[in-house]
Amino acid sequence: MSISLLLLSLAAALFEPPTLRPSDAHWRAEMGFGAPREAERILVEYDALPPESTARPLTPEDFRAWRTARHERAVQRVNLISELQEARYVGDRLLPLLQHKLQCASQLAYEGYAPMNGALGLMWDVRDTHQGEPIGAAAELASISAALTVMNHTHLRVAEADLEKIAAAEILAAKAPGGRAPGSTLLTALSGQTPAVRDHWYAWSAEHLPESSPLNRAAFRARAFESPVRLTGPSLDGPAIDTHEWLGSVILVDFWGTWCGPCKAEMPNIQRLLSTYQPRDFRVLGVLVDKPSLARPYLAEKQYEWPQLVDPSADASPDMVPDHILATRYGVDSFPTFWLIDRAGVLHSAPRDPEKLEARIVELLEARNATPQTGKAN
Repeated sequence: MSISLLLLSLAAALFEPPTLRPSDAHWRAEMGFGAPREAERILVEYDALPPESTARPLTPEDFRAWRTARHERAVQRVNLISELQEARYVGDRLLPLLQHKLQCASQLAYEGYAPMNGALGLMWDVRDTHQGEPIGAAAELASISAALTVMNHTHLRVAEADLEKIAAAEILAAKAPGGRAPGSTLLTALSGQTPAVRDHWYAWSAEHLPESSPLNRAAFRARAFESPVRLTGPSLDGPAIDTHEWLGSVILVDFWGTWCGPCKAEMPNIQRLLSTYQPRDFRVLGVLVDKPSLARPYLAEKQYEWPQLVDPSADASPDMVPDHILATRYGVDSFPTFWLIDRAGVLHSAPRDPEKLEARIVELLEARNATPQTGKAN
């Protein structure tokens, strides 16, 4: 199924009264928005909006209020930028503002605060009015990403011809102001593809994209599986961790954060696995993609006592979700992510399904004749 057809069907299926202002005068008038004001007045109002807060509230009630306020500001920003477009603003700030509009529209659609069809309309508007330009390619990628979210949940596969189009848009969109590293949309589009197709695009990425590209990181991770690995680094409240010292054990590696609901939902099962199989040389290692000051009280409250690899500098990070160097290096961007390291120190992917995960752990525990190998420290 082509991406364009899926987007059209998605917009029709999910139609709700839009809440986002388009830049098209006729459409805007039908929705009840007034005519645009002078560009200078719009910019003054835009600049008066409060900045985004990077402090994530700790309680669920405060978090819900914080997210609602963030959504409302995103709607305000989108609507002011659309008004600015209709006012024929062509100043130096236009391209960065359009980039921000795309980010806000994507956020609002993905988090269910605004109808998908309204967000897609805004993306297509930018795409159509800036064809052949980096910002137009960025808008195209934003709309494709919305389609990919649905396609991956419904197990649809992107046509190979569309992969070529996505790759071209990735390179062009990276040149837009504030453009993200190319490769992330293409990486999502490779979900469900055959190993041969993925290998082709991994090779293409190595030739055409920077080493920091999400696609190159995914290729690095794919090559790391079934090879020796050695994970090292500071721990949360103890000596430094080096998995080479644990050779002979089977290790479950869990990438997680306190901000991640599914991560926390998995942890009781991790505790059960540890209690069950620890006598057979089974270990658990957390990789904290979060601020240690937030994880420490949570782990203490729940009495989860397995070791945690952490970034001690993350507490000073302005990011709400600070990364960990291992997550960055291996392109881990879905949480929780599980890995398994066998008795010989070889890295394996791990299923999320609890029954399949336990079966794989038992399989590795029973492989007692593995020869320990030394992986390069990461």
